[in-house]
Amino acid sequence: MKKIEDNFELIMRIMVDFKGQADLICFGEAFLHGFDALCWDYKKDKEIAINLRSKYLTDIKTAAKEHKISVSFGFYEVFEESIYSSYIIIDHSGEILYRY
Repeated sequence: MKKIEDNFELIMRIMVDFKGQADLICFGEAFLHGFDALCWDYKKDKEIAINLRSKYLTDIKTAAKEHKISVSFGFYEVFEESIYSSYIIIDHSGEILYRY
């Protein structure tokens, strides 16, 4: 889980650094977790993936609103019994514009 902590902090720091200079900051596929975060053992991977109510996403949405900057990034999402490589776009008001 160290990688998710590091990448979460990087997203938060970049949002602060580019406040007032950028409208949207984009990160890549699976960026929040790190591309190779999954081990392909379902029980372990289900613990790694996050849902839309996770503290990470809640804090990023709050920061987007606070700094008035939109942000997008990929992450591993757990939804019901499945794990997805999802991508999310959060607007400058902290709302999810799109997730796939």
